[in-house]
Amino acid sequence: MKDIFWIKLDSGFYQNRKIRKIVQSENGYVKVAVWINLLCIAGNTNDNGLLFFSSKEPYSVELLAEEMRLSEDFIRESIALFEKREMIEIENNVWAIKNWEKYQNIGKMAAVREYNKMKKREERARRKESLALRNLSKTSPKSQATE
Repeated sequence: MKDIFWIKLDSGFYQNRKIRKIVQSENGYVKVAVWINLLCIAGNTNDNGLLFFSSKEPYSVELLAEEMRLSEDFIRESIALFEKREMIEIENNVWAIKNWEKYQNIGKMAAVREYNKMKKREERARRKESLALRNLSKTSPKSQATE
C-alpha cells in the first residue's frame, strides 16, 4: 500500500552516534547516502521497514547496487556495517530497517490509511449515485404535455 510519500529524518541526523561513526569510516558519506536510500526504499515499500523490490521479490545486493549505481562489494560492505551497528536486520530472508517507527510515524500512517479508505468509500458512493441518476434519466419516459 503506497499511500505515504515521506519518511521522518530528524534534523539531528548527523549528530546520531551511529551516523557519526559511519561518516568517519572510509567513504562514510556515501555509506550514509546508501542508508538514506534504504530508508526511502522502506518508505516506498510501506511495510513496516521491509525492503521489497516488488510485492514478491525482496531486494538483493545486486538490485540495490544496480539502483544505486554502486558496486555490489560496496553495497555488501555498507549493509554489513548497518547490521553491525544494529540499524538493519534480516526477517524471513528480507532486510528490514530496525526501529522503523523512528523514521515513520506508524500511528499517523494508520490514520492516513483510514482517512484514504473513507474518502474512497465516499467517492465510490458518489459515483454510484451519479451512475444511478444517469441510468434513471435514460430509462424514464419523457413527460409529454397533453391537452
